[in-house]
Amino acid sequence: MKTSTRVLLAIYALCNLSGTLSALVNTTIDDTYGDPLTGAQVSYAPESAWNAEGPGTTCAGCTAHPAQASMYDLTWHDGTFSVTPGSDNDTGSILSLSVPFNGSVLYVFCALTFTYDHPAGNSDMQFFIDGARVGAFELAPNGSTAYTYQYPVYVNESIPVGQHVFSLESGHAGNKSLVIFDYLVYSHEENLSEVSTLAPLSTSPQSPTSPTSPAESPAATSAGSWSAAAPKIKAGAFTGGALPILFLSAGWTIWEESRMYWYT
Repeated sequence: MKTSTRVLLAIYALCNLSGTLSALVNTTIDDTYGDPLTGAQVSYAPESAWNAEGPGTTCAGCTAHPAQASMYDLTWHDGTFSVTPGSDNDTGSILSLSVPFNGSVLYVFCALTFTYDHPAGNSDMQFFIDGARVGAFELAPNGSTAYTYQYPVYVNESIPVGQHVFSLESGHAGNKSLVIFDYLVYSHEENLSEVSTLAPLSTSPQSPTSPTSPAESPAATSAGSWSAAAPKIKAGAFTGGALPILFLSAGWTIWEESRMYWYT
């Protein structure tokens, strides 16, 4: 085969390869405003057990009062599971929230408090994807009145690509517990030519601000680990440094063919 033909074939192959570049892009689902891409909304059950709070809303009977400015989009939903009569609605009912998403990576963020009561600072959450239990987050109160904001209570970076439903439930342990749900982030693939900006997650999680001993630190059972890195880019089945190597190899082949052509 002539050198010029080899060169053209190599260039054609590289152009087609670059056309398959894709990136993992982050999308934030707010507790109140939902998914900006699909319009999907978070559903809460029992509906009367959850309090929706944000600009222009006031919950007279709520005992949890996080700083609005520290919550994503200034909104949150809180609900308390309780087995004793009181101001909490739907006493004894498991609290749940769920939302559909299409992606392979998921981060779930809540605000945490540590008071013994009013509000109940006990965290007892279980997580489900497509109905299967995939993790849990448990944190006992220690008496501190401080809040921790945008804390990643669940992280999963190994979800099969596709459409899924995420659910969070509270109350399975049978103890009074509080959920202050803020937002979740999922990552999905987009063709690189369709992505105008590749930005990392806008918010990094903060460590609990209340004084905690090792025994009081959050005990989370989640798949994967937290990462606020920029979206990952890949080309078909090639990732990382494979693409530059392919370009170098193609360049070397073209140079070698040219050299042999001139010396023969």
